[in-house]
Amino acid sequence: MYLALVALAALATAVGLAPVVVHRVLFRKLRKARVVQLGNRYLMAAAILVATLAIGVSHLIFSFTAGRGAGVVAGIGVLVAVLALWVLPLTMRRRDDDRPR
Repeated sequence: MYLALVALAALATAVGLAPVVVHRVLFRKLRKARVVQLGNRYLMAAAILVATLAIGVSHLIFSFTAGRGAGVVAGIGVLVAVLALWVLPLTMRRRDDDRPR
């Protein structure tokens, strides 16, 4: 599990830096819409990878230091926190969309 998390961290780093590369390659080429679209996709993927990494690292460390049960609880706790933090903005956006303008 440790090596899988290290590989996941490397992948998350590469995906997280990809928008910088896209911006540098397409800068001043009148491709702003494409840069924004790709940047958004890369950053959403990076957010998912980092969330998965946080869940896995929490599970690994708690399992190693406090036992397997604690690891499961820690992993589930981080999963719940991540989901709550991601669902809250979505519900706020829906409320804003429902308001008359």
